[in-house]
Amino acid sequence: MNFRLIHAVAVASVLSTSALAQVAAGDRPTDAEATVAWAKADARMSLMPNDYSQKRVELGECAKSQTGPGVICTAGVKVTPEAKPAYYVKLGFSKSASGEWVATFER
Repeated sequence: MNFRLIHAVAVASVLSTSALAQVAAGDRPTDAEATVAWAKADARMSLMPNDYSQKRVELGECAKSQTGPGVICTAGVKVTPEAKPAYYVKLGFSKSASGEWVATFER
């Protein structure tokens, strides 16, 4: 099995436990907001330039963060809007002082 798939399954199982409260739609970013936040976070960390114009983030389940403000979500990253997710990640989202969603990469 692919490592990313195993990781996504493990993350999904952790996020779906009853110990973590599910978050309401207004307490998590939309897929479009998540895409913008993820692209900014990825661009800051990337060693090579990327074209983010076609890439999309599709959020799965989200739960309130146990370690800080915001939420932790499973997310599939698509290389084109029509494609299946190329890989899955666990992303943290919180709102900045300006109200914009900010993404962090979770382990």
